[in-house]
Amino acid sequence: MKQQDVLQRLDDFIDDLDSKNQVIVMQDIDSKVLKQLMDALYDKIKAETLFIVNIQDGKATFLCKSSKDQAGNLVKLAATLTSGSGGGRPNMAQGGTQDLTHLDEAIETIRKSL
Repeated sequence: MKQQDVLQRLDDFIDDLDSKNQVIVMQDIDSKVLKQLMDALYDKIKAETLFIVNIQDGKATFLCKSSKDQAGNLVKLAATLTSGSGGGRPNMAQGGTQDLTHLDEAIETIRKSL
């Protein structure tokens, strides 16, 4: 999905506008658009922590933005659980994996951690 299409459809990605801590799973979003999408969603829901998983071409990308300074730890946790890699700053981090075997478990663990 291209930038203009994605940014016009922000509401399609949000299940609960009232939740300030969210994990959003999406598919086939252009990697060049992910950070802009993260920023737009984070601002729209006035999030404390937003964790995005994008599945594309048999790989998963993790992006996390947090005002609670836990982004780096959450991305590292997801990466560890899926044999991937990742890290970053306490307020913004990214990572990914090529092994989707344990992705559902990792997503559930991240949800419980928020």
